[in-house]
Amino acid sequence: MSRRQQQRGLTVIELIMVILIIGVLSAFALPKFANLGSDDEAAKLDGVLGAVKSASGIVRSVYLANGSVDPTLEGQVFTTVNGYLDRDDVALVSGFTCGVPGTDDDQEFDCFTVGANSIVIGLDGRIDTADDGSACIKYTESAGTGPSSVATGVLSGSGTDCT
Repeated sequence: MSRRQQQRGLTVIELIMVILIIGVLSAFALPKFANLGSDDEAAKLDGVLGAVKSASGIVRSVYLANGSVDPTLEGQVFTTVNGYLDRDDVALVSGFTCGVPGTDDDQEFDCFTVGANSIVIGLDGRIDTADDGSACIKYTESAGTGPSSVATGVLSGSGTDCT
């Protein structure tokens, strides 16, 4: 009786074919996942947008509940303009720290004021005098009797506004 030989593992040719197939598949899949950075940046700004809107609503609600007195949240008194959150307190109430535009200060976001009543928030390192087209958030405090507003846009005017 002859004994049958059993094959164990892959032959060299089979191994090369498997590596080749994996290489071809990864070449098609790589472009789909290569631009994950922009998705991450959009998610960060969406998070800040939600935080700013929520903070603004909370401050307004507490202001009205307190009988038109600047609200105190967690021991901190926040300034309001016509009962709406003041632009200088937006980052503090929303829970993030603003860095200085044009510097590498290890903050996630840069903020700068526009005019007398707006603040622009963008990703760290994106706001400077030469950057146009990056996503940003603009908070405009109340003027007169109208409410404050929060809008998304892109940096414009050589990085000096968010429209």
